[in-house]
Amino acid sequence: MCLPLSPCLCVYLAHSHTQVLLHHKCCLYFRTDDLVPNKYYQHQIHLLHDARPVQQRRYRMNPNYAAKVKEEIDKLLRVGFIRPVKRATWLSPVVVVPKKNGKIYFCVDYRKLNTATVTDGFPLPFTDSVLDTVASHEC
Repeated sequence: MCLPLSPCLCVYLAHSHTQVLLHHKCCLYFRTDDLVPNKYYQHQIHLLHDARPVQQRRYRMNPNYAAKVKEEIDKLLRVGFIRPVKRATWLSPVVVVPKKNGKIYFCVDYRKLNTATVTDGFPLPFTDSVLDTVASHEC
């Protein structure tokens, strides 16, 4: 198994970090099938009190990507990460972005939903600063 680590790490640290990650790989996400079904965690979005539901139209999609998008949705349904609903009050369009290796990024345009959500008072820190602090190692 190949795990990409920072080139800043010395060989010993890279090896020890790899061993820790491999030891705890059951906690990490590697494939769509490894996703935790949503029966264990229900995500909630807190909306502004005056927010009105927005139902956006879907974007035009390259016909070559339609089969790949359906395949990705079927995977997410199969593992229980998403579920079908009869009627949705909020609709956000899917955005497909091709990767250099021929695969696709499957994204959802949540910009309209984001404008209607309560701003989080505790934003996520920058990953590189957290890693530098935890590892006590600067590049």
